[in-house]
Amino acid sequence: MTNADKLANLKRCNNNNGICVKQDLCLDGQINTVGHLLIEPKLGNTDFDECDEFGVMCCALPKQEDDSDESFSPEPTTTTEPPEDLDWSRQCGQRTNVSEKVDKVHETNRWEFPWAVAVFSVTKIFGKARKEFLCGGTLIDDYLVVTAARCVHQKYHSNLIVQLGRWNLDAPMEPRMQEVPVEELLIHRGYVPSSQLNNIALLVLANGAILGKAVNRVCLPDANVLINGDSVCYVVGWSNTRTPNTKNQQLKLRATFATTDDCMQSIRRATRTSAFLLPKENICPDYLDLPEPCERAAGSGLVCESQHSSGQFFLVGIASHAFRNCHQFQAHDVFLKTVEYLPWIDDHVRNQSRQTSFYRPESSNFEES
Repeated sequence: MTNADKLANLKRCNNNNGICVKQDLCLDGQINTVGHLLIEPKLGNTDFDECDEFGVMCCALPKQEDDSDESFSPEPTTTTEPPEDLDWSRQCGQRTNVSEKVDKVHETNRWEFPWAVAVFSVTKIFGKARKEFLCGGTLIDDYLVVTAARCVHQKYHSNLIVQLGRWNLDAPMEPRMQEVPVEELLIHRGYVPSSQLNNIALLVLANGAILGKAVNRVCLPDANVLINGDSVCYVVGWSNTRTPNTKNQQLKLRATFATTDDCMQSIRRATRTSAFLLPKENICPDYLDLPEPCERAAGSGLVCESQHSSGQFFLVGIASHAFRNCHQFQAHDVFLKTVEYLPWIDDHVRNQSRQTSFYRPESSNFEES
């Protein structure tokens, strides 16, 4: 059956620019082929008379990035081959100097955080490939990305890709961008979707990332790495919440850390759940620059600069979940505390015949407050 035959069987609407589908199949006005937001509340007006059926709305056809009928190819791709980076340090958690002008407080320079990764699901609808941004992630090894389990839970690895060296997700291609398919998913066996406990996963890449000034791995803190209020920390990533007329550009949210009690109280107020307790494996950032943008996507990294090695960053937290819904509620975002999961990460890294020293520098200490 041809694509035209498939469309002919569906009721058209909006001057032939959309089709009538159930509301839970429409995400941000466009057909949702991924389904990762089906449990999210539906906001706004979804009462379309054109479709004339309860629970059905007019949904735009998805944007098509590929006009060919070929299936998604699992081959890694890069933009133009980068020249050798003579000024690039091969240490984890380090970056080269960046020079692009930043006009707003939360904006990042291109490649300012070269370990930040965007995770996509690739699906086909009417024979056309479509990429859907799922979540953030952080490169810890040229073959390994750490992210949130909720992003890839019940997903097939063959439908996932990661993009490295990204800055503006609305741009089709960017300098030094790399796109690599996922070969294996390693989800924490103790992950609980209802409570987001143990919300962590590793993505094993089919091909190693090409490291350089645009792509580098972050350092992971060991038990001796301590943080305090003087540490320079950022939450870095993109958003799952689209704002009209705003590009989905990588942002950084400068942060310190909220106390456990302050975090719990803010969430209790927002959710009206007086019994909420913050698990010991979680931490909450306290953003310093207001107004803060919408929460970063699950899997985004919370990184802090070492006080003993200037310019070296450690992955202190992994974005787990948020209650604030942009600015609707005043509640702290919840992150996994990376150090609590180091044994789990190390075991899987060794099972992949990789070296844990690749994400641990020789000197990595924060002064304890």
